[in-house]
Amino acid sequence: MAREKLIKDTLLTLIALVIFGSVNFIFNVVVGRVYGSAYLGVVSTALSTSLLLSYAVSTSFPGAVSKYISEYLGRKRENNADYILKLALKYGILIASIITIFAIIFSDYLCEIFNMPKDIFMLSVPIIILYGVYMILKMAYYGYRNVKKYFYNELIADTLFFVALIMIVFFKWKTYVFIPYIILYSIFIISALYFFRKRLKSKSTSEKRYIQKKFFAFAGISFVGTFSSMSMRSLSIMLSSYYLPPAEVGYLSAAFAMGSIFYLFPNAVGRVLMPAFSFEYGKGKRKDIESLINKSTEYLALFVTIINSLGIMFAWIIIYIFYSIKYYNSIFLFQWLLCLYWIAMVGRPAISALSGTKYIHIPNVSGILGLVSGIVFWIFLIPIYGVIGVLIGYSISIIIDLSITFFYSWKHFHFKFFIIIRHYWATITIFMISIIFKQFSHQLLISFIILI
Repeated sequence: MAREKLIKDTLLTLIALVIFGSVNFIFNVVVGRVYGSAYLGVVSTALSTSLLLSYAVSTSFPGAVSKYISEYLGRKRENNADYILKLALKYGILIASIITIFAIIFSDYLCEIFNMPKDIFMLSVPIIILYGVYMILKMAYYGYRNVKKYFYNELIADTLFFVALIMIVFFKWKTYVFIPYIILYSIFIISALYFFRKRLKSKSTSEKRYIQKKFFAFAGISFVGTFSSMSMRSLSIMLSSYYLPPAEVGYLSAAFAMGSIFYLFPNAVGRVLMPAFSFEYGKGKRKDIESLINKSTEYLALFVTIINSLGIMFAWIIIYIFYSIKYYNSIFLFQWLLCLYWIAMVGRPAISALSGTKYIHIPNVSGILGLVSGIVFWIFLIPIYGVIGVLIGYSISIIIDLSITFFYSWKHFHFKFFIIIRHYWATITIFMISIIFKQFSHQLLISFIILI
């Protein structure tokens, strides 16, 4: 039954992530096609800035919520699980509110540094607090193993997002471009708070101080690593906007948006696996954790190799369909990202195993090392190589991050390195073929032979 629930939750999460992923993707495509790459670059910079500021909450508390709610439920301590949710919401709202006030006070300074209009940035500021609370409640669904309820909530909120986006385009409300996001997060939060209302009114626990100590320690460590991985895209957009014209930033944003679609299934697996690892860890079943990390990595590697390789092979068609021929410069960036993302995608089970047990510090330390190295290289490479410099720094960052994660997964959970070697060569080879062979027919023929 546990395996059946894991598969069912993964499928529901995948569907929800496809819907939610299409939200960001379609928003990017609509803005890019309707208003051009320069305006897309400005909008992406404003959104990336607000999301980066929200990460103080959205990359720390949600992971702790998912882990400890699952762990306490595994130990039959439901009151402790409920207290985790109340604790996260209380301090999450407080911290996000302080950061929002900070963003408003220093808005002129931020807009000047990153070359974005103040009116556009100010409209994105509410996303700081809304996204933080949204992520806490989203991961609470996973912690309580109510993925089905999360799915319905996400579906309704995303539907209203698309309605708002259509209205903005139809009535030409260009200035209010972030209203769909504000509606999405607000509706989701209201619905989730109603669903968890009994949990928020549950009896208090006698272990408050002990739970707080564990929760904030985990949240702090989680922030370091999760912020490092999630902030890479936002920081790359922001630094690019400092050095490059808005149109170039728009090409990079288009490539990132397309790449995010391919990330949906690995993200679904990661979100379901982490509470599953925590649940097994709470029961003390280490052998089950070791089996789960290798089996999930094997299946995920096979899937990602096929999907990402096909994406590389048909990259120019994909970009032309969604963004038009004007975004020709995004094709190579998109192919490079798919090849690079393979490592991060297949590494999701290893990260979840470490994060869902007592080794949370390992992926977080590796994440911060990757982030620091990426920023250092970006400062030197972006002014010289432009958007190509962004991807070079990105590549170095991910390789450093995941190499450390894979090593410690092998050390603590007998992770099989050979799974990575057995699959990744095909994606790398197909990426090189797309560069070497100029004729599309030759690329397809050789790539299909390799993929088969």
